[in-house]
Amino acid sequence: MPSSGPDILLVSTPPWLVDCPQLGLATLAAYAQRSGYETEVLDLNIELYSRAFPEQRFLWTMEEKNYWERSNLFSRTWDLFRKGLEGAIDRIALSEAPVIGFSVAAPKQFVTIEILRGLARRGVRKKILLGGPACQTAPERHIFTNRIPDLVDCYVVGEGEQSLVELLDSFRKGEGPQGVAGVTRWENDVFTPYTPRKPTLPMEVLSRPTYDGFPLDRYTTPCLVVEFSRGCVSDCGFCQVRSQWGTFRVKKARAMVEELADLHQRHGTDLFTFADPAINGHRRQFLEFCDLLAASGLKLRWSALLLALWNLEPGDFERMRAAGCYRLEVGAETGSPRVLELMNKSATIESTELALRSIKAAGMQSVIFLLTGFPGELEEDFQMTLDFVSRNRPYIDMVRSVNALYLQEGTDVEVHAARYGIEVPPDRPETWNTRWRIGDTNTPGMRLRRVERLLEHLAALGIPYQLTSLDETGGDRAAPPAPNPGVIAPALACGLS
Repeated sequence: MPSSGPDILLVSTPPWLVDCPQLGLATLAAYAQRSGYETEVLDLNIELYSRAFPEQRFLWTMEEKNYWERSNLFSRTWDLFRKGLEGAIDRIALSEAPVIGFSVAAPKQFVTIEILRGLARRGVRKKILLGGPACQTAPERHIFTNRIPDLVDCYVVGEGEQSLVELLDSFRKGEGPQGVAGVTRWENDVFTPYTPRKPTLPMEVLSRPTYDGFPLDRYTTPCLVVEFSRGCVSDCGFCQVRSQWGTFRVKKARAMVEELADLHQRHGTDLFTFADPAINGHRRQFLEFCDLLAASGLKLRWSALLLALWNLEPGDFERMRAAGCYRLEVGAETGSPRVLELMNKSATIESTELALRSIKAAGMQSVIFLLTGFPGELEEDFQMTLDFVSRNRPYIDMVRSVNALYLQEGTDVEVHAARYGIEVPPDRPETWNTRWRIGDTNTPGMRLRRVERLLEHLAALGIPYQLTSLDETGGDRAAPPAPNPGVIAPALACGLS
């Protein structure tokens, strides 16, 4: 007889965004449910945030991730929320689900580790699966194997929906995970060989979140996250998207409209954000989607990331606006054509400036990302970035992030660090992502100062920003900071303006 309880409990640990539920967890849950498995979702992130005192909630901003991912600071964070997290461990332990899956991305690793230790102390005997961006490479998985080598049954590498369901199929038959593509285990101090998961199903089948079972009334906005595509047509040297998703794939335009209509009918929301690295990766499908949505009569509002390619025409932006788009975000990164080329960016300075002007001309909000410290960036290149921001001030509503280059596993600058002249600290300490250097020409201190100068420049121009890597670039703080008065107003950040 079928089990009366859930077949799997999917868990999202803190910290993460609090304005909307996590898309990855939602797509996994919906796909497993459609495949015949009763699925329960537990968003510990929003639960803990909801119970935190107002003066503690700044710890959920991305600027404060050091308090979650640096061992010398995390113990204080755990102690601060110990009661709530221990209660969460009790709830997981009492779940009837025989399989527990954790969706893990930085900086969730240490919280997940402590929860698994807590389950072990309680004598819980369930299958434990870890997946998500923090499980994609062996060095990333070693964060877990170095601390809890025996507490994780399987690591899901790459796209998770099919791997999850095939694992559940195997467990239901009383079999192990052997032979399931995209799944590895830690055995005899090594990761078992695995066959990489190749995309075989259409995006419309894999990614159709329903958000059923999520506590939608607890998030700070009614916004829901969706995706039109996976992967990216670009391959920037600092970005993980290609290594994580592989082949670029896109949904059919009509299927995307139907998905939004379904979510609107289920939950009443009319506010969406697209998680795609570039919403216009397939221009024809995207513009067809815009036209179909505009003709549907649905009064929805949405935002997305845009790749500022030359094939965009002014009329394209009018079609986006007619479909309900109110904000587009562009990865400008730098004002130097030479650095853009070093980054392997598909856009140019000219195409980016044209996109920003077209966004504003169509009546939408324009947001950019800025990045400094890429290998090869010189002072004159940085000055070009300052000049770029100045001359485009009328076309910039907000800067989403002001970052120094953060080395990420699987990116070109990390994989080919020696080719770039990058020197990584020996033994890769926890701070290796930010403490790298290129001799005396690109050091953590130099990157810190450039981030500071960018922030000063934005303040002088009256341009608000939301995120910055200032803290992680400059090292650990001894005490929590006061909230940053320069940060963008929450209403705009969450898309409610």
